[in-house]
Amino acid sequence: MNFRVGDKVKVVQSGHTYTTYKSMAKYMHLSNWDKHGIPNMNHDFAILAIEDRDAPDEYKLTDSYSKRTVIAGILDLQTGKTYMVGVEGLKLIIIDLLTIEDFEL
Repeated sequence: MNFRVGDKVKVVQSGHTYTTYKSMAKYMHLSNWDKHGIPNMNHDFAILAIEDRDAPDEYKLTDSYSKRTVIAGILDLQTGKTYMVGVEGLKLIIIDLLTIEDFEL
């Protein structure tokens, strides 16, 4: 599945949440990043940023993570918190729901 900035998504596998990748959160400009939180799977989210790159070293330690990963920066539309989730943990609901300018972060 190819996701784009502005797509509306659901989190279907919260185990793909990145909670220790501070440099990526900063790079994605996720100013309200909930680094210790897990996204609520009952909420709707908007994709704010997408990065396709080598996985961080701490995620290469297990076979369950590939060396290459696609990470989405997502905004919880109910709480305003932001998270980073591997796209394999997301499900598309609506394409191009919004643009980043629709939110003040």
